[in-house]
Amino acid sequence: MENKTKKTLPDLMKEKDKRNVSIDMVGISELKVPLRFKKPNGKIHSTVGKFEMYVNLNSDERGTHMSRFSILLNDFLSNEDNCLDSESIELLTREMKKYLESSEAFINVEFDYFREVKAPVTSIVGVAPYLVGYKSSFGKDGKFSLKTWVKVTGQTCCPCSKEISDYDPSSGKGKGAHSQHGHIFIEVENAQKENISLDSLIDLAEKSLSAPSYPILKRQDEREATISAYENPCFVEDVIRGCATRLRDMGGIKSFSLEVVNDEVIHFHKAKASLQENLN
Repeated sequence: MENKTKKTLPDLMKEKDKRNVSIDMVGISELKVPLRFKKPNGKIHSTVGKFEMYVNLNSDERGTHMSRFSILLNDFLSNEDNCLDSESIELLTREMKKYLESSEAFINVEFDYFREVKAPVTSIVGVAPYLVGYKSSFGKDGKFSLKTWVKVTGQTCCPCSKEISDYDPSSGKGKGAHSQHGHIFIEVENAQKENISLDSLIDLAEKSLSAPSYPILKRQDEREATISAYENPCFVEDVIRGCATRLRDMGGIKSFSLEVVNDEVIHFHKAKASLQENLN
């Protein structure tokens, strides 16, 4: 009741802490908001973004101002001219660092990215979902870092299973081989001022699989999709090496991280491979 009569309320976050423990990252997570994303062709993609926003905290500072993260993001989203891209997330991260009076700032955002995909024979167009995101940061040295990532699901046909299957290439008929879902995670560190398109990473991942997955398939499409996968069998090792060699040739990338997981259908386990590489 006493605070109602005062012109200012106490700011507990400004109090000093004597425990001598600095905090690497503190802020908010799991904040879902409507999001506009600008595609390379200039079209606006509407989706839902899930944000994490953090700053560091010095050992003598009690806390950070949690409300400022939401205020800053709300101001960005309320401007109809603002769309998320590699430039705007750098500006947003820089502004957050300044607003929270911190020496480091971090923003992670993930969202569903939808693309139109044609069936391989009938060319029926469906909409396929991909989970994508950015990881941006300003370090104590004042340098900005941006990472772009995608998760892509497609088909992988087991080479061992194909080798022991009964298959007639002339008729395209056979039995015995099995396929599984292959899940690819690609995270690249953008070179300075480089904008790595989400579509280019998705295309790269799908080319590294036995065959893509499709949102809509008629019978003739399904036949083509499964035969294509059969004729391009690959282990989880093949998929990750295919991604790595393509990323090396892509340009605009400082480093990358890869993870590939196959959902086995005849085993109780999954097959998994991962690697990291710096491109200097």
